Amino acid sequence: MSNLILTLALWISVVGHADAGEPYDYGQWQQVLTSSVDDNGRVDYAGLKADPTHLDAFVARLAVSGPDSTPEFFTTKADSFAFWLNAYNAMVVSGVVEAYPVASVKDISLSYGFFKRKSFRVDRRDLTLDDIEHGILRPGYRDPRIHAAINCGAKS
Repeated sequence: MSNLILTLALWISVVGHADAGEPYDYGQWQQVLTSSVDDNGRVDYAGLKADPTHLDAFVARLAVSGPDSTPEFFTTKADSFAFWLNAYNAMVVSGVVEAYPVASVKDISLSYGFFKRKSFRVDRRDLTLDDIEHGILRPGYRDPRIHAAINCGAKS
């Protein structure tokens, strides 16, 4: 699984900045991306499994904050969009790390269960990856780049 290539272009560039007040803190997520993703976009899942400190801290932050529960950090639609893209991608990485070692996300749960049935705590709600993609991102932002910006944990 450490060979999985992730879509990083928008993860790093779309991190959101509040126009008023403090920006949402993506520092832990940036640390994960910087230390655990190589130049080819491959994630070091074994390394993250051995030391999940930054990933766990970011996932814990996502659980209790977001556009609904801490709106002061999300004063523009772009801020919220960035949050949900980053949350989705962090949940994929977290889910793979939790199940690691696995060869594929398909091995984590059959019949797309990883995306449709496994829930993650985000913005004080229990959501599946499918909820985030099809219930929040696609209808709420209608941006054709969504498909390129979210990662399903696949090589291609």
